[in-house]
Amino acid sequence: MPLKYGLGILWPNQWVGMAHGALFLAFCGLLAAVWYAERWPVARVLGFGVASLIPYGTIWMERRVFRRES
Repeated sequence: MPLKYGLGILWPNQWVGMAHGALFLAFCGLLAAVWYAERWPVARVLGFGVASLIPYGTIWMERRVFRRES
């Protein structure tokens, strides 16, 4: 952001933004694959989906879910 707004250099934000979007789509695809393979309940999948929109939300959700299973 300092490069974009401070110096007017746009290309780093474009590349990082594209990588961020691609990683988010990969996460969504992997979540769907795990849902299918592990037969997770819909509530768990929706919980991870919502948690993916909150910074560090998936870390909290993962600890909450997998603490119950062990």
